[in-house]
Amino acid sequence: MRLRPITSAMPFVLLATALLPAATVYAQNVGTVRGTVSSPDGDPLPGVLVQVTGDVVRGERTSTTGATGEWLIPGLPPGIVTVTGTLEGLENAEVQGVRVSISGAATVNLTMRVAGVEEAITVISEAPLIDVTSSSVSMDFQEELIDALPTTTRNYQEFALLAPGVNAIGRVGGVGEYQGFIGAYGRDFGSLGWNVDGLAVSIPDDGAPFGGSIDPDAIAEYQVLGAGAPAEYGNMTGVAINVVTKSGTNTHHGRLAYNGEWDDTTATGPKVADAFGVERGFERVTYESYSLWSGGPIKKDKLFYFLSIGLREELMRNPGATPSITIPDGQADHYNLKVDWSIHPSHTLTGGYQWEDVKRPSFSTTGGRVLANPNSVGIQQASGQPYTRLGYQGVLGSNTLFEGNWSNIYTLTHHTAATGSFESPFIDFNTSPATSLGGLIYPYLYPVWWSRGHAKVTHFADDLAGSHEFKFGIQYNNSSQKAGAVYPGFGGKYYSKIGANYYIYSRAVHYYGAKAEAIGLYVDDSWRITDRLTLNIGVRADQDGADLPPFPVLEEYLCNEIGCGVVVPGEFTPNYPDVVDYDSVDPRLGIAYQVGEGRKQGVLRASAGRYHEQNITSMWQQPHPDRPQARFGSSSNRYGPFYYYFETSEDTFGLPREGMERPQTDQFAVGYDQQLGNYVVGLQLVKHDTTDMIGWSLDDGGVYEDFPYVNPLTGETIILKNIIVEPTARKGNAPGADANVPPGSKYEQEYQAVFLTFAKRHTGRWSLSSSLAWSETKGFQPQSDAQTQGGTFFVVTNGKDPNHHLYNGGLGQADRPWVFRVQGMVDLPWQLKATGSFNYQDGRPYRHLARVTGMNQGAVTVPLEPMTGDRRMPTNTNLDLGLSRRFLLGDRLGLAVDLQVLNVLDDDTNHFWGGYGLYPLALTPSQYTYPRRLAVRVGVDW
Repeated sequence: MRLRPITSAMPFVLLATALLPAATVYAQNVGTVRGTVSSPDGDPLPGVLVQVTGDVVRGERTSTTGATGEWLIPGLPPGIVTVTGTLEGLENAEVQGVRVSISGAATVNLTMRVAGVEEAITVISEAPLIDVTSSSVSMDFQEELIDALPTTTRNYQEFALLAPGVNAIGRVGGVGEYQGFIGAYGRDFGSLGWNVDGLAVSIPDDGAPFGGSIDPDAIAEYQVLGAGAPAEYGNMTGVAINVVTKSGTNTHHGRLAYNGEWDDTTATGPKVADAFGVERGFERVTYESYSLWSGGPIKKDKLFYFLSIGLREELMRNPGATPSITIPDGQADHYNLKVDWSIHPSHTLTGGYQWEDVKRPSFSTTGGRVLANPNSVGIQQASGQPYTRLGYQGVLGSNTLFEGNWSNIYTLTHHTAATGSFESPFIDFNTSPATSLGGLIYPYLYPVWWSRGHAKVTHFADDLAGSHEFKFGIQYNNSSQKAGAVYPGFGGKYYSKIGANYYIYSRAVHYYGAKAEAIGLYVDDSWRITDRLTLNIGVRADQDGADLPPFPVLEEYLCNEIGCGVVVPGEFTPNYPDVVDYDSVDPRLGIAYQVGEGRKQGVLRASAGRYHEQNITSMWQQPHPDRPQARFGSSSNRYGPFYYYFETSEDTFGLPREGMERPQTDQFAVGYDQQLGNYVVGLQLVKHDTTDMIGWSLDDGGVYEDFPYVNPLTGETIILKNIIVEPTARKGNAPGADANVPPGSKYEQEYQAVFLTFAKRHTGRWSLSSSLAWSETKGFQPQSDAQTQGGTFFVVTNGKDPNHHLYNGGLGQADRPWVFRVQGMVDLPWQLKATGSFNYQDGRPYRHLARVTGMNQGAVTVPLEPMTGDRRMPTNTNLDLGLSRRFLLGDRLGLAVDLQVLNVLDDDTNHFWGGYGLYPLALTPSQYTYPRRLAVRVGVDW
């Protein structure tokens, strides 16, 4: 796979390359402090040395005011700092308590008097509540709230769900869960850009976040950056989530904590009959979490460390689970070390290393809920997930900052039977529920590795028709996946029984995967035209390429690991170079206009921009066009011999359509935020138009005949397409001419929303953050017949049959008209602190489907109605409450105790339907919200 120069941005390529000493798709994890220095009469003061100091600041960070009196100091880690202005002949001016936030700009204006008139001025300042120079919209959560807020699993991913516009299709929680397919602004996994400590951690094959076991105790700040994100943020069509972990300072700090839940303090929730007819609810079998974080100086002012360790075991039996089946506990362990070395007051090196070990149980399920047996209980183990980070920050003169970062990640995931069984799967569909008598349906071995780099220069200039904060950057990504596919089970065979006959599906073990490489270039300018008007201008250019590299047909290592059988050495699938070749140019424009001053200031924001989704390889690279042929057979005997009645052809699947594009979103937003003392109210209007979504495309060589079918829901006759000659199924941006859809249909989506926000600073013993969101999501969906449209394709066939797209074009599955969220904290008597989090959200829409038999392609799931919103999943109302107290054990030692009640209202909402509403079957709830339970956290801090 070869990267080509982006010729339209060639001058910028040369500039950015010159700046790159070492080149992640890396996002900003630092903030800015800026402002003016003036005399008491309001005249600007040039030549003033402005310095920022504080525990979080590395080295000397200074700026000198120009002719307009403006100054700017970028690249500051989040935290509390002090700003000081000095000039010979003038009294020093100092502002304390200034909070630096991720990607934000805190404005601090200093006034300096002639020396000798009065004592030196010291001002204790409140941090500004709104950034009057930014046209983007964000929600920031500092460590005080993150530490105290009751959460479902203490998983950093779920904090994203506190922000308006971010939603999950399913429930949140559980070791290693994908957090219910979190998406933003009605989009899927790929709409989110996950960043930890400035490094992108979105997994290249599915877009989900890597590093799920980061303990919230170790988080310094959490930001959800929404509408109006600058050009530095690419590979996202919704929001960017920026997480910054704590760093060591000149003071030793740390905490050792235990967090636990027990079955006696856990409600049962809804009860469902198990395989033996016994009504059973939730059962909290295990929940124990131990965490340690510690940071401080190795050598004062020079060398600092931060260490965090988290160990967690968890098992919650779901309603209807059969206790006689042994289910192993889930496990999530992580070890993280970060070291900062100030080799010079103006130069800092950062090194980081993380190791994770995540295990989660899984079950074989086919066609609805399946009665598991011990051999069909699997363990998904992502063991040995090391990633390393190297970073450099250098101050080049008083107004220029250079940042360079590099990361390398490798993860190896196994999926094998918990019992070690190599038995082939066997499902008896004649029982209710269906019975699993064999082993795992889908064991696998899945290594993924990637390297990412980023270099950026930030320069402040105040003599070009106003002041400018220029950013020039280059980002690089290289990734690869090589998955060993053992589906349909060990031995390459999957058996089932339907009626009196036995059926077999067989396919040889094979690999699938992809290799991708990308480069992104960007320029951002925050141009402060006047003291009230700021224009944010940016453009980024990206070039993404990807190959299907040659894979061994079978390999000894693969078979030794997962017992796949016979080894055939020396045979490889063909190499397909340049399968994906994406070029994009994304302009961004934003305006911020300040209204009023100080504690009564406001800001009017407007933004427009184009955003492209990251190159998620599993959306297009599976299945491999040269994977082994599948065979389907039947027999009246469990062990055969089998009569093979169908075999897939070699060209059943093909490479993506030539010219296929990656999804792009045109985003428009306008809003207003008003500060009223310690309060901020805001109103935001957001509109997203997404095109070039990726799905199955059918338009090569198919021959069909009409198949009349009476819609059992309406009584009307639907004309389905019965396949005479099977079409070629490829990934593309439209369902294709052979699909049963109106001519010209394309995969696209429209999202519009109104966000009303309210926040209060923590004064007068309480603070609050809340949002009320109304939104609508509609469009032509690639997986309109799936319950998890927010996930990636992998090997699923949703949309592959011509009839899957009937009635497509209505509401999207992520549509939730009303969502209301509140988070708050209150200081109570006796040094108690109360926290709470409330979430109300409308249910997702669904529609009825039916299984149609009698066609040549076999049974097909067919939609019976459009997605109009008349049928919705149940609404969800969740309230979590916490109460905490810290007891002093000495000058610096304390004992912290937290009691948390999660899901206080014991809401028993279900998130999916078993069988997804197949008509006329009764809707069967599945995957319920976790029930009410008590969590206790005890920690010793210093």
